[in-house]
Amino acid sequence: MHAPGLTRRHRPFLAPIWLAALIPLAVVLAGLALLRTATTTTVVIARNAESVLGGIADPPLVADGEHRAERLAHMLAGTPGSLGRIVAVYVLASRRTQQTVAPLAGQLNLAPIVISDRDSGTLAQRILSAHRGESVFVMGYASSVAPLIRALTGRSPSPVREDDYGAVYVISVPPLGSAGVVQMHY
Repeated sequence: MHAPGLTRRHRPFLAPIWLAALIPLAVVLAGLALLRTATTTTVVIARNAESVLGGIADPPLVADGEHRAERLAHMLAGTPGSLGRIVAVYVLASRRTQQTVAPLAGQLNLAPIVISDRDSGTLAQRILSAHRGESVFVMGYASSVAPLIRALTGRSPSPVREDDYGAVYVISVPPLGSAGVVQMHY
């Protein structure tokens, strides 16, 4: 005769062991997600508003361009101390770009940083190293927007049309993974 308890096979109850293994994994994954969002750099890129067409070497904005510049400032200025507030404004060295960004820089109480459009890669690295985890704004020309997006994301966007003054690109560059791009119009 066998003892009644010895004839059956008993499997040990392993749920506490599995649960103990899953908790540290969940904590690590949550920490990585928090790190990713806490240090994601956001770059907002727009091109200059409507300017005088013709033979002027450095044309000023027209009335429609001035109104568009005000709309852009209203859209991006946010409130003081708000999450994701723009901390730096970069602008190409022309009258039309500086006039377009002036209302935004004024509302943010920031002095625009005048840059050259010669090397998008250098500008992208400057932004990513100097403003890690922050939000910055870059005002460029139609011809300078796509190269800067490419330098920040590694992807080639379609070129900005010469008649598309309302395009705004919001680029999120996380420390791990690939960058994302959202295109909006204002």
